[in-house]
Amino acid sequence: MSAIVAVFIAILLFVLFFKLFFKIVFKLFLYLMIALPIYFFILKPLWYKYGYLLQQ
Repeated sequence: MSAIVAVFIAILLFVLFFKLFFKIVFKLFLYLMIALPIYFFILKPLWYKYGYLLQQ
């Protein structure tokens, strides 16, 4: 009986940990999906402008 309870608790903990891990990975992926276009459309032109100013 105790073995079945232990296995059930282990599975429950694994599922909770996996959910938390998946949530963190999904958030990081979402941040990357948002941050990369911002970087390419806003920061790169600014970098080129400032680079051009520095070259003068």
